Amino acid sequence: MIQKVKQANSIRARKAPGHCFTGSSYNAKELADNPSLQLDYIAAPPRMAYYIKHSTQIYNIYLKYIAPEDIHVYSIDEVFIDLTSYLDTLRLTPHEFAMKMIRDVYQTTGITATAGIGTNMYLAKITMDIVAKHMPADKDGVRIAELDEMSYRRQLWDHRPLTDFWRVGRGYAKKLEERAIYYGRYCSLLRREANGFLQ
Repeated sequence: MIQKVKQANSIRARKAPGHCFTGSSYNAKELADNPSLQLDYIAAPPRMAYYIKHSTQIYNIYLKYIAPEDIHVYSIDEVFIDLTSYLDTLRLTPHEFAMKMIRDVYQTTGITATAGIGTNMYLAKITMDIVAKHMPADKDGVRIAELDEMSYRRQLWDHRPLTDFWRVGRGYAKKLEERAIYYGRYCSLLRREANGFLQ
């Protein structure tokens, strides 16, 4: 990272008035508005014990609503939850159920959440990554979006870049684009999973 910052500052210095910096900033808007500012950054040390503690606390809140066998931990801050068998019993929509859990997490921990709801794990994941994370949040910072197969076609069929899609990295995207595959319609073929997943 230090090398990349040095490279960026070398380019910025050449474009700065008088080729000199008048200050520094880590704020993207300030840097864009003022070419005489040097790119700076904040080094945040990892605090894994802290993250694990909060992740465990949130997981335990989920367990108030969902059996452990219906929760798949994807990472320290992401889970897939199969809501299928709970919706009829609780008479809730997937959106209402997700909001109920997210509100509990927020009230208990002060941590807000983003949820993607889909008819399978793939749709749940890309709904969160591509749709929910980029929509306006409510007053508590919550974002929830839903996609099924038809709304996926309407909203993401022509989406680019391919790297926005789950499990499509730069190398894979480059290989796909060499074969004239540029849009989300291809990614719809990547995953076919069980119904009712929430990411």
